Amino acid sequence: MISPKETSQEEKQVGYYGDIGAKSHVTAHEGHHLTTEEVTQEGEGILLTISTKDGTDTTGLKLAPDGRTVLIPQPSDDPNDPLNCPWWKKHAVLLTTSILAGNGDFSLCLGFPAVLPQALHWDKSYNSMNFTTNLAVIMVGVGGVLAIPPSYFWGRAPVVFWAVLASVFFTLGICLTDNFEAFYALRALQGATLTVCQTTALCYIKDMFFLHEHARKIGIWLFFFYVTPYIGPMLGYFMISGLDSQWRPLYWLALASTCFDLVLVVLFLDETWYRRDVPLEEQPPRGSRWQRVIGIWQIRLHRGYFVGALPAFGRFWAVLIKPLMLPILVYFCLYFMWATGVNITAAVLLGTPEDVGGYGFSPKASGFIYFAPAIGVTLGEALGHWLNDWNAARYTRRHDGLFKAEARLPVTYLGTIIMTFKHHLHWLGIAFGWGIYIFGAMLSSVAITTYALECYPQASGEVSAFINFMRVMGGFAVGYFQQPWGVSVGYGASFGTQAAVIVAAGGILIFIYFYEERLRVKGRPLRFPGST
Repeated sequence: MISPKETSQEEKQVGYYGDIGAKSHVTAHEGHHLTTEEVTQEGEGILLTISTKDGTDTTGLKLAPDGRTVLIPQPSDDPNDPLNCPWWKKHAVLLTTSILAGNGDFSLCLGFPAVLPQALHWDKSYNSMNFTTNLAVIMVGVGGVLAIPPSYFWGRAPVVFWAVLASVFFTLGICLTDNFEAFYALRALQGATLTVCQTTALCYIKDMFFLHEHARKIGIWLFFFYVTPYIGPMLGYFMISGLDSQWRPLYWLALASTCFDLVLVVLFLDETWYRRDVPLEEQPPRGSRWQRVIGIWQIRLHRGYFVGALPAFGRFWAVLIKPLMLPILVYFCLYFMWATGVNITAAVLLGTPEDVGGYGFSPKASGFIYFAPAIGVTLGEALGHWLNDWNAARYTRRHDGLFKAEARLPVTYLGTIIMTFKHHLHWLGIAFGWGIYIFGAMLSSVAITTYALECYPQASGEVSAFINFMRVMGGFAVGYFQQPWGVSVGYGASFGTQAAVIVAAGGILIFIYFYEERLRVKGRPLRFPGST
């Protein structure tokens, strides 16, 4: 039996106990008692709600405004603790990082419809011109991984600020260059820098929000993240159609959106790294916000307050060898690779004439088809915003206030877009199937990302980086082989094989559901200094 009053200092660093912050919560009074039982979650006890039954006294325990939900983790009494930030600031930072995450794919995917006119401009084949997109996509995965260690040894805010600033100049170079090799290289650098908030945003969510808030905040972040890869090509096709196949204005629009990102960073972003294991009287002065955003404050206080560079990179290996990470990542890759891969190759597939195996869509028609996945993402977020929390609350009620990470798993769906491409169906079948698939992908991704975070709460950055890397690596691979594969064996056969791969991914999910707790316990908890 574990009492909140008996929480060790090591457990306080992890953050699994009741909340004592000064924002958006109430203090449990003498009349409250709770039934407590140790719940194994990465070796920690997770008590999410309390009851009035006889049990351990909870005097001083901080709860959510409903008077029942235990806030996890506990903030300090320091007003500078990110968990104590006012509601508006938390959500300003959340929306800023979410918009930045979305703009990474928006600016990148905005160039997808330009592949055909660019191939004519530089006298390249459609497939070889598409390789510039493939390289940019793989750099999204690489850049997302490389952004995480500096967020621990330098800070969240400066990594985001300098990456966004660099992406402004790389995008400007794309707009101005007329050299194919320079364009190829700049697209890769654009992908590497635009991706920063596709991974660091989960660090911000973990830093600022309590456990019971995670699913909804992750849903907001992933909505921007998942809808923009379809909004970008949609606008791109409409622009190509209305501008007589001129492709350069697409990148000027990407530059404008990246500059908007920079404005948001300057106005709203802040540093959220906070050492809750450091006593209040020993916390360093926070200094001015602009010094925290550009990284001067972090450099001055690096020794002793931030993680060293080598340990920051070493965290990757410590997370990767956890028994649950491999099945989670394989599932994510096998299921989501087709969403990314189809989006990469859609410009070629939809625009290729029918007599050579494509659909012969005009740029405007191709733009309209992208409404389907965009609507799918929107509906997935609208439902998942409530469904994930309802499912977790239902589990908690049925288990006397105790919560386990596997409560997130039932909210998963398998997509069917590849089955609608089979046998060369009518475009209505394509649109409906694509929308259904992305709807399921949105629901599933929120659930599996929240699940992974709650399994390894100290590794928010690493979890986000690995998941993003597997998503784009799978899509990158598909971008290289899908077009020649479809031409060789027929699109019906190739998409049918992809359907079997998705079914296999569902089998991995079933394995995770039945064996996740014992694998999580066997892997033992992560212990990273300075993380909560």
